[in-house]
Amino acid sequence: MCVMWSSARRGRIIRDSMNSKYPSGFIQLSIEFACKMLQSDGEFFPYAEATSPNGIVTMIGIDFSSRVGTEIRVELEQLYAGLKEQADNDLIIESAIVTNRTRDSQDAKVDCIVVDAETRMGFSAYILFDYQLNEGLLNIAVPKIILHEPRIFIHLPKK
Repeated sequence: MCVMWSSARRGRIIRDSMNSKYPSGFIQLSIEFACKMLQSDGEFFPYAEATSPNGIVTMIGIDFSSRVGTEIRVELEQLYAGLKEQADNDLIIESAIVTNRTRDSQDAKVDCIVVDAETRMGFSAYILFDYQLNEGLLNIAVPKIILHEPRIFIHLPKK
C-alpha cells in the first residue's frame, strides 16, 4: 500500500519551525514535492511527510493509480492511522498530509494544494494553497490557514 519515497535530514529548518507556533519552514517543505509534480505532470497523488525527533524527514506515498472513489478515502484514513500510531509512540514530531483538491471560491472552482499539518507542539491546521497552472508555470496564492482539532497528535504527553 505505502511506498517510502525518501528520507533526509532537515536540519536548521526543523529547529526554526519548532521555535515557532506556526511552522512555516515545515509547511514550505511539505508542498515542494507537490509543486514539482504539478509543474511536470499537472497533478499529484496524495502523500505524507513526517519528521522524527532527530530531524529525519520521511515522505510516504500511496499508489493510487488503480484506485477510485471510496478506495482512495480508505487509503487516506490508513495513512492518518499510521501517522497517529507513530505520534502515539513519540516517533514523529511533525506530520503533513498533502492532497490536490478543487474547492468552491466565490463564483468559480479553484485548484488547491491542501496541507493537513500537525505538530507535537500543538499546531493543527489545513493550509490551503490556491494555484493556477498554465503551460507548466505554477502560480500559488497566499495560503489560507484553517485551524482544526488534531487527528494525529491527540495523545497526552508521557509522564
